[in-house]
Amino acid sequence: MPTSSNRPVLLLVPLLAAVGGCHELASFVGGDAGDPGVRDATLDVDLRPRADVPRDGIRDAADALVDVGIVDAADATADALADVTRDGNQTTLELTVDVTDGPPPTPPCNGSLPNVGVAETYRSDMVICRDASGVQRLTQCTAEKLCNVPGGWHMCAASEFLARGGRNKPTPRQGWIQGCVRNGGSVSAPADNTCSSCAPNTGQPQQALWTCSGGVSGPMADALYVGLQSWSGCARPGANVTQWDGAWTTRATSGMLTAAVCCY
Repeated sequence: MPTSSNRPVLLLVPLLAAVGGCHELASFVGGDAGDPGVRDATLDVDLRPRADVPRDGIRDAADALVDVGIVDAADATADALADVTRDGNQTTLELTVDVTDGPPPTPPCNGSLPNVGVAETYRSDMVICRDASGVQRLTQCTAEKLCNVPGGWHMCAASEFLARGGRNKPTPRQGWIQGCVRNGGSVSAPADNTCSSCAPNTGQPQQALWTCSGGVSGPMADALYVGLQSWSGCARPGANVTQWDGAWTTRATSGMLTAAVCCY
């Protein structure tokens, strides 16, 4: 799978169709100078009115669909929603583009650590890096060292894990995720960060995990700092809502694992 990244891009597009028409089409040349995958790309935009939203006279992200196709030497593609405004005959689109532009240019795991390598691949920009020898037994606070951080890799945030395949791909490889459901206080929905402590502190037990069918999973957690890890089953950590269904589970941040889920 190729790499995806979100970036805001401001595009000025001449209006090529009547405002009242079914479609507004525009073609232009542009790109983000910081990304060779989209530089000098040609984009075709199709603004299609949504039939399910009342017309308010302003075509924007609330009532238009925007498809953006990018074609260049890298054969990159992209899709985006846009906020669209008009000034005379000029239409301005402010896009957040999900760009697909080839595999990551660096290996995912820390090559300076012996016996650390890829143990599971979700897609090319999300893998589990694991110390097969078991020497590197790490808390959540130190597990990112298994990733090739100098090469642009990092321990995956909770939202990245779900978006890049972790929602539907169980694995026996248990790797730390950069996510926190209890950070010294009450249990809450997964946050995109490592918990603030990996000390083995305990407090009032609270339910922190549910099955994907909505039932209680396991005993209540008394650890004050509870993070996330990849798992072989489906669970809802932190909050019993389907939004958090995934192939992951909770673990006290002071626990030791030999792997981390790494993203580019």
